[in-house]
Amino acid sequence: MTLFGSQTKAFICTGARVFVLLIIISAISCSEKVHAKVSLAEPFGDDMVLQRGAPITVWGDAAPYERVSVEFANQSCHTLADTTGKWVVRFHSFKAGSGYKLTVKGQNSIELKRIACGDVWLFSGQSNMAISISQTDSKFSDFKGLEHLPLTMYYQLPPLVKKQLRYEGTFWSKISKKIVGNQQAIPFLCGLELAGLSKVPVGVMSCPCAGAPIESFISSKNPVVFRNSYIPPEFSPGSNYEQLIKPLIKLPVKGVIWYQGESNLINAKDYSVLLRLFIHQLRTDWHNSQLPIYLVQLPCYSKSPHMVPAYSWATIRQAQQRATRLKNVFLVVTTDTSGKAAGLHPPEKKAIAHRLAVLIRAVQRGKTRGATGPRFVRAIRSREKLVCLFDTRLSPLRVSSVILGFEIAGSARKFKTARAQITHGHVVLSNRNIPRPCFVRYNWADNPEGRLYGVNKLPLAPFNTDKCSQN
Repeated sequence: MTLFGSQTKAFICTGARVFVLLIIISAISCSEKVHAKVSLAEPFGDDMVLQRGAPITVWGDAAPYERVSVEFANQSCHTLADTTGKWVVRFHSFKAGSGYKLTVKGQNSIELKRIACGDVWLFSGQSNMAISISQTDSKFSDFKGLEHLPLTMYYQLPPLVKKQLRYEGTFWSKISKKIVGNQQAIPFLCGLELAGLSKVPVGVMSCPCAGAPIESFISSKNPVVFRNSYIPPEFSPGSNYEQLIKPLIKLPVKGVIWYQGESNLINAKDYSVLLRLFIHQLRTDWHNSQLPIYLVQLPCYSKSPHMVPAYSWATIRQAQQRATRLKNVFLVVTTDTSGKAAGLHPPEKKAIAHRLAVLIRAVQRGKTRGATGPRFVRAIRSREKLVCLFDTRLSPLRVSSVILGFEIAGSARKFKTARAQITHGHVVLSNRNIPRPCFVRYNWADNPEGRLYGVNKLPLAPFNTDKCSQN
C-alpha cells in the first residue's frame, strides 16, 4: 500500500528543491553581507571641510554588526553597525585647521586626506543659484591667485543629473583657474570673498535644482504644506528634500543661503507660509534654532507669463522681506541688479554674491548696520501728502534728483504714480488727484524701475502698506 500518491510525491520533491534553493540563496546573501565593505556616506571625500566649533558626525555602511573604528585628528571612536549595516560615530568639536586625515577601519580601510576644519556654507534654491560663471557678467581675468585661497567647493547633485553626467562618487574640489567657468556663480563668487576675508578654511556645499518649487524642498512628512500647492509634474512633494537636503543634515553648517521663488509664482500668495515652514525645517534638521538664513530676493523680470497672477513677483519679494522678521533671517535685495529687459536668468550675479558676502561678514561680526539698505518703517499722512519714514540707523537715504517706483492710493485703493522727494531723511509723496492718500507701495511690480539707495549704495527693498492688494 502506497502512503502517498504520485502527485503528492512530486509536490514534496518540488518543495524540497525550493527549500534547498532558498537556503543557498540565503547563504549567498549572508555571505555578501558578511563580506560587505565598510564605506562612508556620500558627503565625505578628500579635501572636504568640516564645520569648526561644532560636534562632528561621521557615518556610513558596513556589514550588519561589523565593528567600525574611525580616527580623526588624533581622536578615535568605535562602534558596531546595526542590523541594516548602518553605523555612525560622533567626535567633539575641533578648532580651525587643515591637513587632517580621516581613517575608517572595518574589514577594509578607508583613508581620506587633506581634511580641514573651518566654516561651511550651504547654498540652495533653483536655477539662478545654479547658473555657472561662464553665463554671468564675471570676467575670467578677475580670478587671479585662486590657488592661495582656502576655498573648497562641493556639489550635491540629484540622482537623475548624476546619471546623465555619468557622475560617480563624492567630489570636493579645491579651486583653481582651470575650473572657474563651470563653477556655480553665486556660491563660488560668494565663497571666494568669504575665503579672501577669512583666516580659516571655507567650504561651500551647493545643492540647487532648476525649476524646483519650494514644496519640493520641504519634507513630505508635512502634508499640510501640499494641500493647496501647485507642484510641476517633474517634481513631487519633498523630492529635493530627500535627494539634496537630507543627505547633508548631519554635517553642521555655519549658515544657509537660499535663492528661490520663480517656480512659486502661480501660488505666490502661499509663499510666505511655505518659506517660514522651510526655514523652520532647516533649523529643526540642523538642531540649531538660531541657524542664520540668508535670502536672495527675486530680481526684476520683464516677461512674466500670462498664466501667472498679477504682481506675483512682488508678492514673492514681500514674502521674502517678511521672513526677515524671524530672528537671524537676512535679505539681499536685487531689484537693481538687472536691466530693463531682464530675463529669467539675469547674468548680473557678481553684485549679488558681493552683497551676500558683505552681509554674512557683518552678521559674523555682530554689526549689521551698514550692511543692508534703508528699511521702511511706516507712512504717516500730512494733509494731502504721505510721508515715508525709514530706519536711518541702518543706512540713511541717499539723495536723488529723480525718484521712481512710488505709488499712492486713497481709500478706494486705486494706485497712481506719486511725485517723490527726500526731505530730512524722509520720502514725501503726493499726487494732485489723490487729496487724501492712505496707502503707499514701492517697486510693487514684476519689473520695477525704482532705484532708491542708502548712503552705502545698497537698495531699498520693495514694500506695500495695502494688505488687501498683497493677497
